[in-house]
Amino acid sequence: MLRSTLSGFLWRISALFTLLATCGATPPARASESLEYEVKAAMIYNFTRFVEWPPAAFPTAQAPLVVAVLGDDPLQPHLEAAMAGKTYSGHPIQVRRVHTIEELAASHLAYIPRSERKRIPDLLRTIGNSPLLTVSDCDGFAASGGVIGFMTINDRVRFQINKTAAAQAGLSVSSKLLALSWNSREQKP
Repeated sequence: MLRSTLSGFLWRISALFTLLATCGATPPARASESLEYEVKAAMIYNFTRFVEWPPAAFPTAQAPLVVAVLGDDPLQPHLEAAMAGKTYSGHPIQVRRVHTIEELAASHLAYIPRSERKRIPDLLRTIGNSPLLTVSDCDGFAASGGVIGFMTINDRVRFQINKTAAAQAGLSVSSKLLALSWNSREQKP
């Protein structure tokens, strides 16, 4: 029992160091978009390590944790590579492309690219308090009610967490992840 607890603790610490390294190794603005997508995909994978979904979010013990990409975005193949063979608390992680807001209902994590920024108010209204971790690189996403918003600060990819939106979605965000977020504070959704 102690061995499995210690092993789990060491694994979480390892994941935390990976997230820290990813945040520190983010690409300069002039670097290729491919590298930026790889960094964002790695960060999104690490978000799944430090966020807990309510048990009711999974209909069965074998149900996958579904990561949805809304619309057409070049991040999807990078997410698929980052998530390949990975699990969340025994649930396999699957990446899917979706085209409608309604399709997001069967997801646990939704990535909303800049190309979909006009749909964000409808998306946030439609999902309401569903246990959906929303992530986007749209400006002001966390401030507008999304859970995690990417931003570029000093030529590095950073993220901001809206703790209020996470709590309303029934998501528990680790204090370790909150400590890594840029200017994390209570936001009005």
